Amino acid sequence: LPFAVIKQASVPSQGLGEFEAYGLIGDLACTLQPIFAIPRLDIIALPYVPGSIDLEACAHRDSAEAIDVLLAVGSKLFGLQLKAPPGNLQPAKGFLTLPVPNVTEVGDLNGALERLISIVQERRLLSDEDVSLVSAQPLRLAHFDLKLDNILVASGVGIVVDWELAGPAPLGWDLASCVGAMLFAWTRDQRDRTDRAISVPTIDYVLDAARELLLRYQHFTESNNLPGLDCAALRAMIIMYLLDRLASEACAKLDLTPVDHVVLEFVSILSRSKDLRD
Repeated sequence: LPFAVIKQASVPSQGLGEFEAYGLIGDLACTLQPIFAIPRLDIIALPYVPGSIDLEACAHRDSAEAIDVLLAVGSKLFGLQLKAPPGNLQPAKGFLTLPVPNVTEVGDLNGALERLISIVQERRLLSDEDVSLVSAQPLRLAHFDLKLDNILVASGVGIVVDWELAGPAPLGWDLASCVGAMLFAWTRDQRDRTDRAISVPTIDYVLDAARELLLRYQHFTESNNLPGLDCAALRAMIIMYLLDRLASEACAKLDLTPVDHVVLEFVSILSRSKDLRD
């Protein structure tokens, strides 16, 4: 038996669960193929990937490499658009859906999360119109939990893991997630940006990679006679993804960090823009 990673769900999944998800995604290029599974016990065995690290660790070391991996992984995930999602599931609920809770009425928030929600409210970063646009999109199969530590990288190749939340999601959700993850990867780079001997990517590197991913998606939809993506809905999904990740990370903090405020400024720019191409 080859070396394997054995996983068992600790709580019922909000999505398909890994066993059913792997059955649906089939031979998608950026995934592992299970060695065996025991569905009734929610146990699945996946191949161990020697020398792999997650994209979170990769981004700390070299954010440009992490962004390149996300570009490649995002392009391979387009194939999910060709697979019909099961009809018996509803999309997993994101954290920041409207109405955003009023911080004066919620007593169990820590300082960082309370501050985050206050900023979302004060700047009106997420509107009812945004949520309606996303809700109106057709449902497609999606990973639905793309974040840096759910992607492994080995020898420069990205592998998407942790598919338990996979299921139906608004068209373009994984695409928006990859774009948002590129920004988070850029903020993770711990190298000294004041040292001119070190080549650290600028925000333009992120934006160029995001544009390239969107161009690839447009070509994919045209080649497969699929409906084009609503740019306004995609903009709203990127905002939702960034806020959702900030909220998840804020749960373990006493206060928002300078890097969090950089991401929030990016969200503010997106929120003010009605055209994603801006």
